Amino acid sequence: MAKLDAYLKTKKAALAARQQQRLAHVSDQPSRLSVRGGVAGASGVRTVQLGKHVLLSDSPEEAGGHGLAPSAIELQLGALAACVVHTALIQAAKRDISLEDVNVDVTAAQYPLAREAGTPFADTPNYPQQIAFHLRLVSSASDEQLQALFGGVLDRCPIIQLLGKAGEVAGEWSRG
Repeated sequence: MAKLDAYLKTKKAALAARQQQRLAHVSDQPSRLSVRGGVAGASGVRTVQLGKHVLLSDSPEEAGGHGLAPSAIELQLGALAACVVHTALIQAAKRDISLEDVNVDVTAAQYPLAREAGTPFADTPNYPQQIAFHLRLVSSASDEQLQALFGGVLDRCPIIQLLGKAGEVAGEWSRG
């Protein structure tokens, strides 16, 4: 039995129950999501309230911050990493694929002088570009099963879909 198999069994049951609940109460209205951001006192550290959770965001010291927390861009890339792993777990649960471990590396390029007048980068977008991820799956499943799981991740991960609206998000997978 692989390390994540018990979790995946619980996950599959929870997903089925949630789907039944959603189908029993079909609405043409989307679920509304709400997040609140602010600043912590005079520090400049940003607080982000997400339901009952609080995240911090800060700038590096060289940008006038304290380096106490990830930047907003790092949090965005972290959201992609979390969503890719979570979607891989969902896909494994739905497909009855045994997993020992799942991890992902996310990379992106950002030009430090982007959008700065008087530089060669004045017209360069200041958002992360060339976003890519490498998903590693430790599993006894066949390559075909893992490729299908990966296809499900590309198709169903909401953050990949969101970021894909702004540009290409490249992904690949391999065995752990």
